Amino acid sequence: MRGLAWSRRGTVWLLWWLLAWKAAPGVFSFVSFPAHVYARPFAGLRVAARLRRGLPAAPQNGLGDEDFTDPMARVNALLIESNFSVSLPSAHPKTQEVLCHGDASLDEDLEAKEEGGVGRDEAEEEDDPSAWPPPVASPDARSMAYFYLSSVLRLEDSAMLRITISYPSILGLSVNRRIRPSLRCLRDDLQLSPDAVLAVISKQPAVLQISPHGHLRPKIRWLREALVVTTRQLASIVSTFPAILTYSIRENLEPKVDYFQETLGFTPAEFGAMVRRFPSLLSLSLQRNLIPKVELLDEHLGLDRPALRRLLQRVPMVLASSMEQNLEPKVYYLRAELGFSPDQCARLLRLSPQVILIPLDETLIPLIEYLQVDLGFSIADVRRALLRFPRMPTYSLENKLKPRIEFLETSFDLEPMALRNFLCAAPQVLGVQLEDRLRSLREDLGMSDYQMRACVLGLPTVLTYSVHNNLIPKIQYMMDHTASTRDEVLNMCMAKPSVLGYSLEKRIAPRLEVLRVILERDDTEPVELDLLKRVVGMTEKTFINWLEMFDPVQFDFQQQKQDQW
Repeated sequence: MRGLAWSRRGTVWLLWWLLAWKAAPGVFSFVSFPAHVYARPFAGLRVAARLRRGLPAAPQNGLGDEDFTDPMARVNALLIESNFSVSLPSAHPKTQEVLCHGDASLDEDLEAKEEGGVGRDEAEEEDDPSAWPPPVASPDARSMAYFYLSSVLRLEDSAMLRITISYPSILGLSVNRRIRPSLRCLRDDLQLSPDAVLAVISKQPAVLQISPHGHLRPKIRWLREALVVTTRQLASIVSTFPAILTYSIRENLEPKVDYFQETLGFTPAEFGAMVRRFPSLLSLSLQRNLIPKVELLDEHLGLDRPALRRLLQRVPMVLASSMEQNLEPKVYYLRAELGFSPDQCARLLRLSPQVILIPLDETLIPLIEYLQVDLGFSIADVRRALLRFPRMPTYSLENKLKPRIEFLETSFDLEPMALRNFLCAAPQVLGVQLEDRLRSLREDLGMSDYQMRACVLGLPTVLTYSVHNNLIPKIQYMMDHTASTRDEVLNMCMAKPSVLGYSLEKRIAPRLEVLRVILERDDTEPVELDLLKRVVGMTEKTFINWLEMFDPVQFDFQQQKQDQW
């Protein structure tokens, strides 16, 4: 008990001593310590408070705290307060030493090259004041990395702040031995302009930490060969995703290239095209991202290897999607809620790979609810509509789909049930600019409103046909070979709209030539329009049976009686 009492008493005396030492250091003037030592027990708290406010560790001579609201002013003050010896509060003591005096180990990989001397071209470039990167005199203060990057190369303040805070070791690099060779390597090996090189450095300052001759140049050569890309294509990849230059070839890049080419069966050119389309693909973890997502697409969506490769070639961004928040909920919704089979999922993604990227809660679910609640679609109707028009979920519901559905409803005066049947039969019409298409049918094809309504309601997909490349050639061909007027052909199409849905080269023209043969007519003699209308819609088997039973003499006799009547 006595020991416990003495312990408590000693603690109280110690606290009192510290408080008195802090409050009135002059009372203890008999102790010959410097004045700043008396405040040492609380100095850390005071410095931390200033740093949290974004201020230097100690007030600056002639500068108030309001002068440090600009981030770069704080960085410059940190440089000035220590005679250009950078003192970052978050830096390790070893980093402080690197920033103040440089680090010889960073340039060890260049010693072999420098011992052999600098080439004549490089020596001439050093002496050329118009060369880029601009040369500096080593004894001058501008040879410091910080001032070279900020004042000579004029990097933006945000980039300099990022370098100072996140990559402080760059400020200890030699300008002439490390920074300028790295910039020249990017300029020459990737054929980048000076502005493009500075953009790469601003995005990924860690590129300056890579040895230009020992690592950077060999990595650029390896990427060009592994991805089967040209220098300009690789420059585009690096400009978009500069971090690719900081990845280890053996530990990072090679395993990913081997996985895509050997496991998934991509050719080097196909994989290079994927990387050009989505350079961040190489930033994804092989074990945590790529392999689990490929297995999910393979097992639950019915994608075989060729279909999977086509999907990834068109939308490689799917591999960057979240498993828990995007892919797994979407797969469950398609399979469990909408009832798609694996084969149907594979067909959906084969026809419209972008479906796998659209947000589930913001886009897909509201679309399905609109089709079911507002238009009366059943789940089977929804599946059928998505398989016939897989790009439907990629259209904006409010800005594209709803206005076009309302336009159809008002233009053709459709009742709710008729509108539902129309969209179930041809949901792909929602991907067409309907106002322009109806105007073209009326003005370019010469349809009246009555003819157009009959053709559209009888064959809704006619709205998806090109007027100039599809419909006009068919109408003109039937006019020329049946000796009919345009209005007569359009009336025939109005009575049988399916005629417009058949191919001119594969159905209409071959059937008409067969009729010419059995009727013993040459190319100059027309064929009756009604006879062409009758045979165009026949299946191949029905047409063959009809030919076996066809009697040209009887047909001519009936035609003569009809003409006389």
